[in-house]
Amino acid sequence: MSSLVRLTASFAMSIVLLALPAVVEAGGALEAVREEVRDSSRNEDDDDDWGDHWDDDCDDEPSVFGAMIGEIFGPPILYTVSSPWWGPHTALNDQWGFRAEFADAPYSDHHNGYLLINSPGAGRSVAGRFSTEYGNDLSGLSRVGTRLLVDTSSRIGFDAEWSQWTEEVRGGHDSLSTGDFNAILRFAQSERVQFRSGIGFNWLADSHDSDFGVNLTYGVDLFPARPWVVSSTFDCGTLGDAVLFRARGSVGVVWKCAELFTGYDYQRFGSADLHGPIIGLRLWY
Repeated sequence: MSSLVRLTASFAMSIVLLALPAVVEAGGALEAVREEVRDSSRNEDDDDDWGDHWDDDCDDEPSVFGAMIGEIFGPPILYTVSSPWWGPHTALNDQWGFRAEFADAPYSDHHNGYLLINSPGAGRSVAGRFSTEYGNDLSGLSRVGTRLLVDTSSRIGFDAEWSQWTEEVRGGHDSLSTGDFNAILRFAQSERVQFRSGIGFNWLADSHDSDFGVNLTYGVDLFPARPWVVSSTFDCGTLGDAVLFRARGSVGVVWKCAELFTGYDYQRFGSADLHGPIIGLRLWY
């Protein structure tokens, strides 16, 4: 009987020990992000491998066959990769000489969308939007964020974002802040659709340290019909020692200069994910 008790206790302890890492991991999403962002050992190994690979490549003479392959397939690959930029510009029949001004808000004064194309004096040359939002993954992780975007008739503008993350973990709470700042270009436009892209930097800060990286951003705003607004943003870059990727989308309803929206936000720091539904309020001015 005592042997059976010992065997049962040993089995139960094994289950606890096996489950413990999963519990810690599930309750430490923000700590997992820190480990990805501040894991310098991974980059050192990658640099060594790249150096060895580079040395091996340098020993090889370029072949005529390789040059032919590059000449044949290089232009189509470049054409395909760059299609997210020239494609919308062509599809919207946009011209760089077109001047656009901004309505007071989407659909205001009986406008069909947000931009007024080649209508001098009909709108404003500078416009902005400020939003605040709340997100929760329904597992103890929440986020409060703000975003500012300023755009101009010259197509050049900027956007900035700040997020405060809070997580319930064993023994208390964990928190950190993330954000980015980008210079942007509105490269394709019409009254109902605007595409923008740009470059800037990412950042992460907590009570211990701060980390930075490069960011590339790509976004689109769609105004299909009053009072709807559909927005999507994609970001990729680096943050500390991690590769960062972000995708978010929202659908909103506009009333005068205010938009109530909901959507989903997904962020990946290396192999650590932070994601969840969002709800927020955006002011157009």
